Amino acid sequence: MARKLTEKQKRWLFYYKQGKNATEAARLAGYVGKNENTFLHMGRQNLNALAQHIKDCEALFDQTEVASMQEINSFWTRVMNDSSQKTRDRLRASELRAKAAGGFIDHRQVEVKGESVVFISGDEDIAE
Repeated sequence: MARKLTEKQKRWLFYYKQGKNATEAARLAGYVGKNENTFLHMGRQNLNALAQHIKDCEALFDQTEVASMQEINSFWTRVMNDSSQKTRDRLRASELRAKAAGGFIDHRQVEVKGESVVFISGDEDIAE
């Protein structure tokens, strides 16, 4: 039975899977340390303690049954361009493709604050 991860461990895994090294992932995940050696030590501890979780994540991404974003985008594009498809299906495929590419974000109304993104809608701020 897999043990439950702490919030910091989940964040560490997230940053590590994004390509950060173990030390940088520890810093970004919110671990507290007096110096670089502390983060290095915490990163190594997580590498050892979370080795099975890392292996499970890698195995998931290596599965051929899991479509990559490139494959998904190619599929949507094929459906969108296929005149034998129903118009509603072609429109839906184009909408999904545009959403995946960030086509519906009004970049004039997006503000980045630290690690948060704030979407500004009229007079209201909606944080995500």
